[in-house]
Amino acid sequence: MLDVVHMGAYAAQLMGYTQIQESYRYVTYNGAKALCIDNDYGIQVGKKASCIILNAPDFYQALNNHVEVMASIRRGKVVALTQPAVTTLMV
Repeated sequence: MLDVVHMGAYAAQLMGYTQIQESYRYVTYNGAKALCIDNDYGIQVGKKASCIILNAPDFYQALNNHVEVMASIRRGKVVALTQPAVTTLMV
């Protein structure tokens, strides 16, 4: 979904930091509204607990650096884990 947001930000010509930082809403909150599941969406006790964890300090960095998904959680269970890439410079 990062690619979808990336193309959406490009097509909508989002240029400000805040606009880009908030563009994740295209595929999160707004996606839940479009699917009529917004009452079940979000992180709260009693909700489905499905989410991903990205390897970035914020969404701006995640989008601009095309970071990997570190963990995928579905209904409260971790279904996939990714180890961060390690780069070694041989100078």
